Amino acid sequence: MRIKTVVAQSLSRKFFTMRLLLIGTFIMIFVGIGLAIQPTQAQNEEVCPAFVEQAIIEVGDLCENLGRNVACYGHNDVESTLYQGVSVSRFDAPADRIELTSLNTIRTAPLNESLGRWGIALLSAQANLPGTVPGQNVVMMLVGDASLENQITPDQHISTGSLVTVEVELPTNLRDQPSITGNIVGSVEAGTRLSADMISEDQTWIRIPQPAGDVVWISRDLVSENSGLNQLPHPSPTQISPMQSFYFNAGIGQSTCAEASGTLFIQGPNNIRVDLQVNGVDISIGSTIALSFVSPTQMQVATLSGTGYVVGTTVPAGHAVTIDLDSNHIGIPESVSVVQRMDDATIARYGLSEAIPENLLHYQIQLQPITELVSNDVPDGNVSTINGVVTSTINTVPSVVNTTVGTVNNVTGGMVQTGVNVGNSGIGVDVGVNVGGIGADVGLDVGGDEGLNLNLNLDLDGDGDGLNLNLNLFGR
Repeated sequence: MRIKTVVAQSLSRKFFTMRLLLIGTFIMIFVGIGLAIQPTQAQNEEVCPAFVEQAIIEVGDLCENLGRNVACYGHNDVESTLYQGVSVSRFDAPADRIELTSLNTIRTAPLNESLGRWGIALLSAQANLPGTVPGQNVVMMLVGDASLENQITPDQHISTGSLVTVEVELPTNLRDQPSITGNIVGSVEAGTRLSADMISEDQTWIRIPQPAGDVVWISRDLVSENSGLNQLPHPSPTQISPMQSFYFNAGIGQSTCAEASGTLFIQGPNNIRVDLQVNGVDISIGSTIALSFVSPTQMQVATLSGTGYVVGTTVPAGHAVTIDLDSNHIGIPESVSVVQRMDDATIARYGLSEAIPENLLHYQIQLQPITELVSNDVPDGNVSTINGVVTSTINTVPSVVNTTVGTVNNVTGGMVQTGVNVGNSGIGVDVGVNVGGIGADVGLDVGGDEGLNLNLNLDLDGDGDGLNLNLNLFGR
């Protein structure tokens, strides 16, 4: 100890002052982070007003049997604008309905406890699904401070209209393309009755939608004649239907109830992949997803069940990505983040989805607790290096209970090394700095049973041994 004291006293006053300032700065930064995070965690633990869940349940009675390409006014209050030249009788009270082909924008109001108001709208869209049974629609529920702008104008969308029934006159094959060279995917016997929703450009093949969402083609010459066949629409390379492309916007959080914040829940038929364009970004769902804003220029896409695909990035259930938006709220495809497991706060945020009545959905939504997620779905972050020098490490490890603060002699190369762990105890941050062989290592745990936990390790002489300080505030 005497040797260390002599060495420390021999250090110049200039370097000693610089080190203390550096260390003090780190401590102030991390304490600030801790104070900023604590209220957010307390907010997430608040219980939503009972009428929020009751409002969702009431929508089940008001908007059931919605049909295809229809919007329903679910709960007060909802505002809408129509395309020019379109008129409807009314869409200003719960249970009112409107065709999506008429709808330009729709907005739901944020939660107002004192007035007992909170907007909910339910939409049933065809998206790129064929004209099959009415139940196979894309269900969208818009809640809280959020809005949608339909990007498919009335003159753009393709509607399959009414189905035309025909009877097969001879045993024949069903093909995947309207051509004799198309692959045979099935066959039907004479006397089979089929429903057609499209006819080929040359009028010689009719399209037959299947219950699972697929389509097959059969030669028109092999079915009974029906004048309605000539009125069927022709196929398009891309099926365009109302709300298949839209802009989404939402407020950032709520002070009283995170679950009631602006969110769009989207669910497609089970095991059928549906393509959408959201804020100019291609998103596919074979699942249930939720959209929300985490900042004014950043949108989160979370997969609640099944699998989602965001600009080619696979997002499994229980995970989410974010995407940056420009000043016009158009998504920047190359900004899609790495896939991250949803933490407890995010899962709680979307917990309201489990209360959506089953009669409005294809299947009930059940969120996975974070402990049940497969640990290897999202690999840990990698250490990036420049000429062999450690620059940063970021790991997401939900199973971590406490953040381990590294020792000062692990800080090397005159660089700054950072580590971030998100675990059951909250958020852990570890920062180390080494200047001229003199090091400082500061660790901070925020949240969970640990409260605010500050770890400080100083090495003033560069020999790898130093002073350790552990400070715990608000812990149990």
